[in-house]
Amino acid sequence: MEATFGARVRQRRHQAGWTLEVFARRSGVSRATLSKIERGERRPGLAVAVQIADALGTPLPELLGRSDSPEVQVLREASSAALLDEASGVMRESLFPAIDGVELVRYSLPPGSGAGPFHPHAPGTREVFAVVEGSVRIQAGTHRIDLGVGELAAAPGDLTHTLTNTDEGTTRLILVIIPRR
Repeated sequence: MEATFGARVRQRRHQAGWTLEVFARRSGVSRATLSKIERGERRPGLAVAVQIADALGTPLPELLGRSDSPEVQVLREASSAALLDEASGVMRESLFPAIDGVELVRYSLPPGSGAGPFHPHAPGTREVFAVVEGSVRIQAGTHRIDLGVGELAAAPGDLTHTLTNTDEGTTRLILVIIPRR
């Protein structure tokens, strides 16, 4: 995954006409780290991968090689592209290729863990969270949302945000990222 992810990142950066210095400033990731990722020498953690995707304005699944854009798309098999944050044990899985920029993501947060802070998505982006197991605290800017099993919430995606497992067991949730149209 590293070399392919890195190659896609480099390609997008070149398309944007950015130097590594500009990319580092826009993403909040150091120039040295970005260089190693682009060369396939370093595997990005979940937070860094999201920062890179957001800075490039590219859905993370696309950087992971999971994107199609036909006029009509039918997916018969669910297949995931997963990122594991080895320090926290948090797993982020892109469940399907992004369609029209809409991403469907599954998070698994071990007890006591959290994910983020994630940098804001593009202005007007919305995020919809659905908890399927456990409970989670979502901090989106100044908005604090506590959700349990079977609960659903929508929040602005264009704010810095974090996820925190507030349950004694593993929390699993589905996140739908909807770009502004």
